[in-house]
Amino acid sequence: MTPTQNKNCRPAAVLILVLIVIATMTLLCAGIVYRTRIELRLANGFANRSAAYLLALAGIEIAKSKITADPNHYNNNTNDEDLFQKFKNLKPAASIQYRITDELSLFNINCSDPAAWQKLQNLDPKLIPITLDWTDADDIETPGGAENTYYLNGPAKYAPSNKNIKMLRELMFLKDISPETYYSDDKQNPSQTQNLTEIFTVQGIGKFNINTCPAQYLATLPGIEQASAQKIVSYRQGPDNQTATADDHLIQSTEDIQNLPGLTTLEKDLLCEYCCFNSNYFRIYSTGTSKGVTCKLMATLMIQNNEITVICVENISR
Repeated sequence: MTPTQNKNCRPAAVLILVLIVIATMTLLCAGIVYRTRIELRLANGFANRSAAYLLALAGIEIAKSKITADPNHYNNNTNDEDLFQKFKNLKPAASIQYRITDELSLFNINCSDPAAWQKLQNLDPKLIPITLDWTDADDIETPGGAENTYYLNGPAKYAPSNKNIKMLRELMFLKDISPETYYSDDKQNPSQTQNLTEIFTVQGIGKFNINTCPAQYLATLPGIEQASAQKIVSYRQGPDNQTATADDHLIQSTEDIQNLPGLTTLEKDLLCEYCCFNSNYFRIYSTGTSKGVTCKLMATLMIQNNEITVICVENISR
């Protein structure tokens, strides 16, 4: 190659080198921009999750203040979806929802009668022997149940407690109970959904609060038919047939039970045996939402001498 040709190639080589440098810098800049966007998205996601969690905690505190201000209201009325509270005075894309229920309107999983569970349409019968094996004191497997052999040979390798369940979330350690079985808020297909948090509690001594227990649970009591259970609920609701209104009837004693209309003497005596008239235990479902991110908390609390003690708070978000 002649000197003249070398001179002609130098500008081309420099141009190629410049183009390589520009392409490299462009790729580096694009990578930095992409990484920055990812980090910002992760930071925003974390911020929204944290905000949703704090909003859900705020919902629990609001519910606690309402129970403290008027415990009898929540003691004597079943809080269904029509009583679902929602605050809309928050900044856009943020909201709080909460619901208060009476723990004694549910089945005590440790001391209620398993024969009554079999009457429930919203409980899979196969879960009954599994639950009984978890809480009984022996290692003898009930037909359809599960004991040491099943749990110790599983991937997690743990043994059943063989004693009373202290915290409801312990149910998720049991065979065939998943987070979806434990808690589900599928309102469109409630009959197709297992929701153990709406059936069981570990609080109380196994008696239903007759002022808050739904008809379908009252109807599982020995000697109480569905029609009689519905009569009790209708009496509680008063003339307007609505829950939590001024004309509601409060059942406060065995004498009040004996005066319930439309029930037989036997049914009244059975209700006196299997029911109580008030509750010190409540459950709060609280949902916080921030920019499309949702956090759902479930809190169990006890009220005594107008003071509230929080027993547990668990995150039931999925």
